Amino acid sequence: MGSWPPRDGPPHPIDAYDRRVARLLLADRQVGALMVVGERWWEREGRAVATRWINPTWTAEVWLTVDDEFSDPSYVAPEDLARLIDELDHGRFTSPDGRIFAVEWIDGVPGVELSRREFGVHPERAR
Repeated sequence: MGSWPPRDGPPHPIDAYDRRVARLLLADRQVGALMVVGERWWEREGRAVATRWINPTWTAEVWLTVDDEFSDPSYVAPEDLARLIDELDHGRFTSPDGRIFAVEWIDGVPGVELSRREFGVHPERAR
């Protein structure tokens, strides 16, 4: 019987944002929320009894609400992940429709409450 892919892998810059929740701001007013869920994809090598998981590829799933409207989670392609990380590192996020928001990360209990209110899920259970 084969194995499942590892849950952990080498560190990656997306780890800093994995399962974190933020307020999206326009002109210092909250207009939505953002949650980032880091993902690792692995290649499987070998037979079922001797499976190895190699070549991890990182991506992210982005959960978004703007103006009280929830957008289906979207995947960031691996080749676009560096741009997303750069934006988040600089405190901003560009929505799929091109709007640029300021990002204010909310950690701890307030972040969990924001995630439950905006997305209906605890950040640790998002996937």
